Amino acid sequence: MRFNLNQMKKIIFACFLLCLTVISFGQTPTVGDYRSVITGTWSTVSTWQVRDGSGNWTTPSVPPTSTNNVYIQAGNTVTVDIAGVCNDLHLNNTSGSLVIGANSVSVSGKLRAYTGTAIITSIDDVFYTQTAVNSGLSVSLVTSTTGALRFVGATRTIIASTDWGSNGTNNLGFVEFSLDAGATGTLVQGLKTKKIRISSGIVSAGSSNTMVTGTGATDSFVVKSGAKFITARAATQNAIGSSSSAPNALIVIE
Repeated sequence: MRFNLNQMKKIIFACFLLCLTVISFGQTPTVGDYRSVITGTWSTVSTWQVRDGSGNWTTPSVPPTSTNNVYIQAGNTVTVDIAGVCNDLHLNNTSGSLVIGANSVSVSGKLRAYTGTAIITSIDDVFYTQTAVNSGLSVSLVTSTTGALRFVGATRTIIASTDWGSNGTNNLGFVEFSLDAGATGTLVQGLKTKKIRISSGIVSAGSSNTMVTGTGATDSFVVKSGAKFITARAATQNAIGSSSSAPNALIVIE
């Protein structure tokens, strides 16, 4: 197939526009994405809007499932009142928060913090142009008592380089990794939490610093039998650190 000069110019220009479109998006618009529009409970459908294939957002008929990406928008606090599930979990770093309490949210995809104002219209608007944050994360983006933010499923990158960070204040409560047997969850950036439990699978932290800021036996870093924690930190660096000079959590390897 041959193209004349004008046709080639049109093709190149179209590719250029496509690249600009992709670059401008903080995330790719996806059918079935959920976003919070009010403060409410996870199981209440009016807490959410869901996206269709035309970019329209409406109240869903069910709470998020394990295949849906979930966005907690600025100004919204979502309280988990069931065993919540989702694919990717996106938390607005300004004033979005997830209160797990004694329940759980199981994440099959990645964790991401982002900035931007809440969009509550029925269209995409600028929703997908909001960018990720990997420094200066707000305190307590996710809180819990006995419940956990759980990462489950297959091998994948759970935290990308631009999506999170262990600097700043404690921003997670209790985190559990319950990956498939032999599956590896990669943390390109560190995380800071009161308690970590690796129940199954492999957590590869690379050169990032995993911070545990709790105190005492109940706030600990635990690697269960059959699970693994891998780090590429140098011998002079902490693989599991604390934000305080005082003794903090226990480290338990079963």
